[in-house]
Amino acid sequence: MLLLQVILPVNFIKEKLELVKQLLDRYIIYSLAICLVMFFLGIDIWMYTWQLLLLNVFFIVSYFTILNKSHFSFPYPNEKSLKWLVFFYSLLCVFILNLMFFYHHGDFFQFQSLDEKLYDSLGREMANMPIVPAIEYFLGMHRYDDLGAALYTTFLYYFIDDTLFVNFMNIVCGTFSSVLLFRIGKLFMPYRYAFVCAVAFFTSSYIFRIESSGLKESVFLLLLMGSYYQVLRFYYRRKKTALILAFTFGASLMLFRPSVLAMLIASIGVWLLLNRYGSSFRNVSFSVIIIVVFLFMSSSLERMTSRFSSFEKSVEIREDVTQESGEDVAIYAAILSSTLGPLPNLLAREDKENNSLYASGLMLRVLLAVPFWLGVLLIMRHRLSQFYSFLVMSLMGMGALIYIMESYEMRYHLTHLPFTYLIAFFYLSYVNGLSAKKKKRNTRVLEFGYFACALLVLFWNLRIV
Repeated sequence: MLLLQVILPVNFIKEKLELVKQLLDRYIIYSLAICLVMFFLGIDIWMYTWQLLLLNVFFIVSYFTILNKSHFSFPYPNEKSLKWLVFFYSLLCVFILNLMFFYHHGDFFQFQSLDEKLYDSLGREMANMPIVPAIEYFLGMHRYDDLGAALYTTFLYYFIDDTLFVNFMNIVCGTFSSVLLFRIGKLFMPYRYAFVCAVAFFTSSYIFRIESSGLKESVFLLLLMGSYYQVLRFYYRRKKTALILAFTFGASLMLFRPSVLAMLIASIGVWLLLNRYGSSFRNVSFSVIIIVVFLFMSSSLERMTSRFSSFEKSVEIREDVTQESGEDVAIYAAILSSTLGPLPNLLAREDKENNSLYASGLMLRVLLAVPFWLGVLLIMRHRLSQFYSFLVMSLMGMGALIYIMESYEMRYHLTHLPFTYLIAFFYLSYVNGLSAKKKKRNTRVLEFGYFACALLVLFWNLRIV
């Protein structure tokens, strides 16, 4: 909390959550209204559509309930409360999804499962080998950026050879990641805002959808949060062990998503430069060069490992997602989805059910785009250099997704969304500390933004009915 008193006026240090309540009220109203519209328009379109829509209604209501509980029921939020809340809610939702998967196709893999089945089969094979031959066996057939996921699965299968055990450990990873996000948030906003921020991100539908599969993003997020937290710990407390852990976690990201390591280095470099030497024109210009260079590096790395290595192929796939033809439509939709979303799909075609499972959490993410972009303006206007690393990570992530035309792939958004949530909740806490007149004006802007985002989501979903 001491850091807050340095960067913002004293009246900011208030743990009121009126704007969080406004956000949650709009979330439940707009989400259920859109679900109702889509239910009547799309009930007979595709197989499983109405079942997925009803499942999304359950997730929306339960998500709203959990966020309200974290908002009202924890006057003194702490890590223990956070761990139990995130763990048990994730366990419930993952259990429901696993039951649905098993009922649908007789195993516990998600719809259209490819990567997780690959990691599962490799893990079972490599678990019977010594570690070095196992790594050589993997690298002889696959890229090194999937090695981390294969080793993670292999390690778990040494103990219990079961897909559900991998899912359970994914939940454990998500629980500890939420604690790290809470610790980071506490440095930049009141505790209750940091608590709600961590709950909002790690109990969202896209997190437990990832946790219910054998994908690598759960342990990847733990490493990302861990490396960033240890950097902050070293910077503010000069703990040498923190520096060692930061390098260890950061280097491990090379085995999961190399482009994110480039983004992480750039964001921390810009933050250290401007925070230490000020926001002079020379330093800002040098920072822009750093961002451009590392953005190109991260985008190029992602392009090399992307499924869609050519721009033309990317446009073709994106036309299929948007249900529209034309390069311009695909590009504009990609920009919107990168900066505001991904945009949620409450309905799904029979071969795209996975997209619908993200919808309940993505609805809140789209609404949070409003305080996020207002927070970006606030950070730039007041030169709040403490937030520059969050800003760089968020903008580089969005820019890279636009460049490689992968803005509809939820997994790629997870590299920057935690930092986007931090900026959004920081802005909400900032507005709560303003004078009554300024607060009212900002509240109206937020209200208009939420309504505009809800209309955008509605029109996005109407394209497929």
